[in-house]
Amino acid sequence: MNIFRHYLLLIICSNVLLLVSGCTPKNVEDGTTIGQFSAHLNERIPHLMDYYNIPGVCIAVVKNGTLKWSNAYGYADIENEQPLTSGTIFRAESITKSVTAWGIMNLVERGKIALDDPVANYLTRWEFHESEFLQSNVTFRSVLSHSAGINSAIYTDYPPDKPLPLLEDVLDGANGNPGTHIIQEPGISFLYSNPGFILLELLTEEVTDTAFAGYMQSSILTPLGMGNSTFSFVEVNRSRITSTYLLNGDAVPLQREAVKAHGGLYTTVDDLARFVTASVRSSEGQSPANGVLSKASVKELHTPVISTKSIYALVSDESGFGHFIEYLATGQKAVSHGGQGTGTITWMYQIPETGDGVVILTNSERSFRFIAQILRNWTQWMGISPVGLSRLYSTVIPLVWILFISLCLLSAWLVWQTGNGLRLGRRTFAPFASRNIYTRSITGGFAVVIIGVSVSLSTHKMFLIFLPVLSGWLIPALILFACILLAQTMFVRNTNS
Repeated sequence: MNIFRHYLLLIICSNVLLLVSGCTPKNVEDGTTIGQFSAHLNERIPHLMDYYNIPGVCIAVVKNGTLKWSNAYGYADIENEQPLTSGTIFRAESITKSVTAWGIMNLVERGKIALDDPVANYLTRWEFHESEFLQSNVTFRSVLSHSAGINSAIYTDYPPDKPLPLLEDVLDGANGNPGTHIIQEPGISFLYSNPGFILLELLTEEVTDTAFAGYMQSSILTPLGMGNSTFSFVEVNRSRITSTYLLNGDAVPLQREAVKAHGGLYTTVDDLARFVTASVRSSEGQSPANGVLSKASVKELHTPVISTKSIYALVSDESGFGHFIEYLATGQKAVSHGGQGTGTITWMYQIPETGDGVVILTNSERSFRFIAQILRNWTQWMGISPVGLSRLYSTVIPLVWILFISLCLLSAWLVWQTGNGLRLGRRTFAPFASRNIYTRSITGGFAVVIIGVSVSLSTHKMFLIFLPVLSGWLIPALILFACILLAQTMFVRNTNS
């Protein structure tokens, strides 16, 4: 028992040390110049990329409404050793929704639609399937804010040279897609929806009688100076598109989407930074959005409509129009959107009131933790409290380390306990003995459950994406502990011990 107490004390001390060290990031002093901050990033980012095995990263920093600095690190194509540059094209993934929302607000300003109109009033090429919920409650406002009750998932990637289905066929569920359905009462609660934004793409074409990509180019991208951005895959120079990489490091074959409004914007880090500058106040109090959207419309894009739920509530408080909203400890409103696709993760964060923002684009699925650390460095430099994604990791990472170390120490203690019992004759290998059968059965069943959970985690993509490095330590530790626990049930205590 004395040795057990020693091990227990060691576990507690180790966990406390890990908790303290895990909550202490590399500091960036508030008030340093952009040159000093960029120098810090130039030193830190390659180290983090190596640690997380991320091939390429682009980052841009907006300060006082102006793009102050951008840089690229690593490779756009590992096999051909093609370096990533600030001009490399990424698919923005779901950051696209923020840009699409600008397109919809432009239609509102032009009197083509009204935010509280039922979207069904404008549809001629497609119609909702029968549902227990009223279609008339599905408005532009509810679709833009993910409160229309429309289902979440849809899969629309195709090889570049394969014919694409029509937009309305995608909404109907072409090629085995889930299609688009109203699955909960519209306007009541948050339900993130890719199909909802695909519906907005169709509606844009309905009211403008123009292809969505063409409308967005002439009405939003070109006026905002996003000259390297497009919604049209055929207009992209494929040699400028970054390769993307899976968790295991394998390259993803180039794909294009049959639809565009929810994740099909092709862009560069500098262009997305220009988009951020259009949304925030400059040091002179002016917004480059003038002439594209009114200040009132930009403000409405960032106005909360509904509280977020599930995983989205971990990194945001509310949903606006194509933007997630978070309130900082200072009371300031921050707006953001992330994007995740096969082989890529992107992030855009901005504080409209101060004119500050950051854009991070990566070509790897291993990047969420990396992005959280860069966001923490950025907020330290800004002198503001950590944002939601950084806070989430600051909570989870120490707990995972505590669990990992505890499992390792408990596994070592179980091995010692069993071996010492055999050495002293207190235990005997007797897997089918009736002694302590109920306790051993419960212990064995618990071990089997842990093994099942571990196997499930090892195939759970979001878990592996969320913890790209620690999952490689935690899952084996869980399996090892469970196997040792299971094996110990076969070494039965002797009745005279």
